[in-house]
Amino acid sequence: VSVTPRRSPDGVVLSYVSVTRDVTELREAEAELALQARVRAAMTESLRNIPVEATLEQAAKGICDELVKLPFIDMAAIEGFLGADDVQIIAQSAPPGYPVAAGDHLPPAIASLMQERVAKGPWAGYATEDVADEGWVAGRAAAGLKALAYGPIGHGDHVEGVLLIGTFDERFARALVEKVPALVSFSATSSALLAERLHAMRRQAELGEALASVLAARSFHPVFQPIVDLESGEVVGYEALSRSDSGERPDLCFADAWSVGLGPDLELATLEAAVDAAKKLSPGLWLDLNVSPRLLADPERLGSVLWGADRPIVLEVT
Repeated sequence: VSVTPRRSPDGVVLSYVSVTRDVTELREAEAELALQARVRAAMTESLRNIPVEATLEQAAKGICDELVKLPFIDMAAIEGFLGADDVQIIAQSAPPGYPVAAGDHLPPAIASLMQERVAKGPWAGYATEDVADEGWVAGRAAAGLKALAYGPIGHGDHVEGVLLIGTFDERFARALVEKVPALVSFSATSSALLAERLHAMRRQAELGEALASVLAARSFHPVFQPIVDLESGEVVGYEALSRSDSGERPDLCFADAWSVGLGPDLELATLEAAVDAAKKLSPGLWLDLNVSPRLLADPERLGSVLWGADRPIVLEVT
């Protein structure tokens, strides 16, 4: 309220003019700016405290722990997009009893819905709005969650993950939903630290899925290179070499498999295919099989494949 006196020519106050203005929006804007400043400060502080050698999970957890120190922010999480309907919680800070935890995967329907929404930019909604999975909604609502805001973490033209903040406060929930773009624009800060690692994580997941399909379909075959005695000119054995049906270089295919934990499975599967196919070769000639040193650490599985051979075996450790 502002009050201005009206005076006579000789200076006597005759009346007052009172002007009342609604400053609700102004106060809300000031509060939002103050919260944004505190959020950015929290992000800066978390980045300052994260060691250079920190893993993706450690860096994400450091950011989440700082965010939940802010007023009205009761939950923070960083989630990575591993596939079209696969989202994994990388790190999370939440009150005891919250129904999900780091390492969990979101229900496929929720994962797909989240990726669709954040692909268009920052987004927020009330905790009861994710109708794609009512059980998931009920669990979070029962824990006290009122609203969530999602800030996309981008890598190039792709969104690799999302930074979430949630509140248990009814009043702040309305502000979060109505003013989300300003409140979660801070995700750009986390992008600088996490996007490359989230991108690598997604690529690993895609690679693992592709190689699992190769194994399931046995999309590879052996070829045999004759080994000749130079004095007699006779073939004395064969070296088995694996070829991918897709035409990918074998060394790259095996390297990819080891990088996602499928190295032993792919090597053993190709060895088994070679041992079986070699039974059509001339009898009595020995078979040379390539194995990696790491595979020798699993002698039981390796032995079960080799004992199926119908001829002498030579292991070439490569």
